Amino acid sequence: MKPGERPTKAQCAAADLWLIRRDGTTTEADDASFRQWLDEDHRHQLAYREAAAIWQQLEEPATRLAASGHRRSDIAARRQMGWWPALPAAIAAACVIWFVNPSMVENWQADIVTARGQVVVRDLPDGSRLNIGADTALDLDFKDGRRRVVLRRGEAFFDVKPDQTAFTVDSGAGEIRVLGTAFNIDRTADSVEVTVQRGLVSVAGQDRDTSVKLSANQHVRVSGGKLSTVETGDIDAKLAWISGRLVFDRVPLYRVVEALQRQTSSRIVIRGRFSDLLVSGTFPTTNVDESLTAIAGMVEGNITQVTPWVTVIY
Repeated sequence: MKPGERPTKAQCAAADLWLIRRDGTTTEADDASFRQWLDEDHRHQLAYREAAAIWQQLEEPATRLAASGHRRSDIAARRQMGWWPALPAAIAAACVIWFVNPSMVENWQADIVTARGQVVVRDLPDGSRLNIGADTALDLDFKDGRRRVVLRRGEAFFDVKPDQTAFTVDSGAGEIRVLGTAFNIDRTADSVEVTVQRGLVSVAGQDRDTSVKLSANQHVRVSGGKLSTVETGDIDAKLAWISGRLVFDRVPLYRVVEALQRQTSSRIVIRGRFSDLLVSGTFPTTNVDESLTAIAGMVEGNITQVTPWVTVIY
């Protein structure tokens, strides 16, 4: 599709408004106006279809949550409360918030949380230092001589102070144990990657029965609780996020989007055949929109912002 055939921002905004207005209470006159608007420009139809597809993703969690709420045993008592009529709207609003920030509950439970687009440095009680990547959550346990961190999600670079007590990181999919070293952990939705800058790092799978030792410039991925083959790579590329860059070398698009998602509050959605296409390049963490536009060009795709909260690659 040529650029001139894409809906404009104004047309996309109008499509969003029509989608909101068509809630089952429209009149015949409203329906006639809507049909007239669709017929005015073929891009109106495209804009409306795209908006409907995205909003359907927002409505499904709301429907499930509302259905779950109706199964509660105290539903009859709640009906007598004054706020009951507002509950469906509250559920819908909560689900929209969840769609934009699905880690909200996890954030409440963590000791340290970084916002999207934020990188911070923290000194730990034992003298070790953490570079904590964007959209990361972790817990600390340094009581009674323990040195333990739980990485709930996200990415962190650990510069561990040497000590006789082992420093351990629980990443969900596996456990990392060291005495004194520097290494990076990147935890995504389906795997964990450990990369060593210096020293030795022991990485165990989820069952803790099998483990491997990594030295400088080596990395391993833990997926489904299982260890991949140890590989040697470019440590500077792996740690480029600390200086505000993301470097990819033939990486599937869905993993690139996972990394970019940490930098923006707009939800990035991949449609169609593009998820597994390989992408290479260096992208700044400070301008996700430009990065997505460049990536869409690489994979011969398109990009559109359906709402202020959702960006689609298709």
